[in-house]
Formats: sequence, structure tokens, C-alpha cells
Amino acid sequence: MKVLVIAISIIALVGSSLSCGQSDTQAAERGALDRIVPRLPNGLSIDEVEERLGEPKSQVENEDSEIVLNYGLWQVVFHPSLYVRIRSYAAGWRLPDPPVAQLDRKVSALKLGSSRRTVERELDKTEAWEISTYGSRERLWYGDGRWELYFTDRRLSGKVLYH
Repeated sequence: MKVLVIAISIIALVGSSLSCGQSDTQAAERGALDRIVPRLPNGLSIDEVEERLGEPKSQVENEDSEIVLNYGLWQVVFHPSLYVRIRSYAAGWRLPDPPVAQLDRKVSALKLGSSRRTVERELDKTEAWEISTYGSRERLWYGDGRWELYFTDRRLSGKVLYH
């Protein structure tokens, strides 16, 4: 009986350590993508991007003849070469959006020229981050696509409200 209990305990421990290892690997891959993808230079070919990032989870051609490679939370867009990188945030990753009036007040209070870090501190993490040129031309979305914030040289340069 003791041998059976010990055997079951060992199997449970091995199983849990294997599942933890998978989530650690996934987190490491996501962290690597978060470091590498924003800094990919515009103009790279699909082959060059796959050489740096590996095989994508999927590849889609949309109606605008853009080719989109999906790497988990990252989408890398080509037309015909790399020109946009988009990072989405998984549901539940951040707090739910504040009520619209509160979000509108917070966004309206942001001063043009604020850093992206300051904006994220004031509004929490974004739901999507689009990078045309890392550090130079970036966009953040808030309120389920209600607000689009533009950044030039890592500074807030514009705000657009979509009703």
C-alpha cells in the first residue's frame, strides 16, 4: 500500500513539473518575442523574419494583399516586406477597461508629448500595440478600440476618439 501511495506521489510530481516546464517555456518564448519583434527593422522579407523568429503559428493573406504571420500574441505584417508589428494582450491579462466616461477623462487629461511609459502608467496596459517603426511610429488602443493614441519618437503625438 505504501509503495502504491509513493508511486502515485512520484507520478503526480513528475506530471506537475512537466506542466510547469511547458508554461515556463511558453513564457520565455513570449518574453523573447516581446524583446525581438518590436525591433525588427522595416523592409525584412518573410524568409528573413522566419529566420529570426522561427516558423509562425499561422500565415494569412488578407484582402489588402498583406501577408500576416502570427506568433502567438504578435502579428507581423508584410506588404510586400515587413512594415507593421502588432502586439495584442490576452483577455484577463490586465484589468477590465474602466467605464467609458472615466477612460475619456483620463485620456483627455494626457498631455501631448507624454512618454508611452507615462501613458501606460496612467491608463494601465494597452489592449493592442501597433509598431510601424519601433520608437518612431507607434499606436496604442484603449477602451475596446475606443481610443487610438499615436506616438512619434516615443512621445504622445495624437489622440483619436472613435464612437
